[in-house]
Amino acid sequence: GHSGMPLYYPPPPHIPASQHPHQHQHQHQPQPHPHPPHPHPHPHHTPPHQQHPPPPNHHHPPPNPNNHPPPPSTPPPPSPPLPPFPRRFNTSTPLPEKSPKDSYVEHLIPLTSEPGLKDSVVNHFGDVRFGLLLERLDLMAGAVAYKHVIGVDVLAAFVGSSGTEKSRKDQVDRGEVTIVTASCDRIDRLDVIGTERDLVFKGSVVAVGRTSMDIVIDLVAVGSEKVLLRAWFTMVARGPQNEPFQVPQLVLKTDSERQMFAESQKKRQRRRETAATSLELFPPNAEENLIVHELIYAPKPGHALVPTENMRTDSSARQTVLVMHPQRRNIHNKVFGGYLMRIAFEQGWAVAHLFTGTRPRIDRIFEQTFIAPVEIGSTCTFDSEIVYTTSNSVQVEVITSVENPELRTKTVTNTFYFTFSFLEPIRAQIKPRLYAEAMKYIEGRRRAAE
Repeated sequence: GHSGMPLYYPPPPHIPASQHPHQHQHQHQPQPHPHPPHPHPHPHHTPPHQQHPPPPNHHHPPPNPNNHPPPPSTPPPPSPPLPPFPRRFNTSTPLPEKSPKDSYVEHLIPLTSEPGLKDSVVNHFGDVRFGLLLERLDLMAGAVAYKHVIGVDVLAAFVGSSGTEKSRKDQVDRGEVTIVTASCDRIDRLDVIGTERDLVFKGSVVAVGRTSMDIVIDLVAVGSEKVLLRAWFTMVARGPQNEPFQVPQLVLKTDSERQMFAESQKKRQRRRETAATSLELFPPNAEENLIVHELIYAPKPGHALVPTENMRTDSSARQTVLVMHPQRRNIHNKVFGGYLMRIAFEQGWAVAHLFTGTRPRIDRIFEQTFIAPVEIGSTCTFDSEIVYTTSNSVQVEVITSVENPELRTKTVTNTFYFTFSFLEPIRAQIKPRLYAEAMKYIEGRRRAAE
């Protein structure tokens, strides 16, 4: 899915009003002269000697006695040269190396310093809407990736930066390079995200392949180093013809950079191991087969696997249908991936709430995969159901698909897995009825063990 910056205006409520792109335009755009000269007189233009004298001017100073024309307005300073694009696959000339600091991007959410912002981003519990944070996370991941590849903070161009930044963004608009979100590997909420202080996102590239970039984004409160949320994204660079686009390699200079690189490599290895044992390719192991047997064939009362209230998997299923309007497009004229993440999360939260009857709290998000971009004008369905439960948590699967009413086709574009926890034990538990539902249950069990 394409991750580029969103284009919808007015900007989301968590963008400071002082950084509105239209405000910036009015602040910096030079005003034209009120009476521009006529380089080519109109055929009906009256010659100067036939014109009547102008009426007295009571509001403006008298004309210059020396009859010198006013000095022309000072032209804006020239923009600095644009940074060159890295070469595509060229084994003879290596790309320049960059450090994680070169891709570092911050994004402020001024909950306390921006009047009126807090009311627009809180939910009915008084907390920050987590779905809005997901939108910002995907935006941040794209900004970090673009800065690593082209050396420019393109995020600044969408929140009211200088004209220079906007002109540099033209490199992206011309399609010389496109950054797409391959996956959001994991998001962990590590602490309560309150509204009593401003929040700031901090992100950078921590590892790279030939065309891919692993990006880590932390959310902290201003004035604190405690990480409230951490997200891992994998971004991929593509060229004008959708061909692989080689990204600059990474040089690690500090112990913390090497530590994040090592953690990224461990996550990549876990992804390979998960793919190698996927239930789509291989059957469950002996222990999991026993669980499936006991789930599908109702065990005797009192068995450890019998929940307090058994409910069929499909009893939790819900669906939302939305049309993707152009207001939600990104710079590549596709639907902004962060918007899809927000809709999927909010539906997943609602499904967990309906199923358990108590307030869910997001713990972590697994395997948000972006299989294909979503075109503007598409009809999207969000199908969600609970696939795994424990005594105090549920795991919700949300699948986004594009449906074509004329061709009667349905194509999966995104998958999301959310884990919600509860302060009190929950009575409702999922009981798979079909083998396919049991496989989803086992996959959820594997994710919960990570």
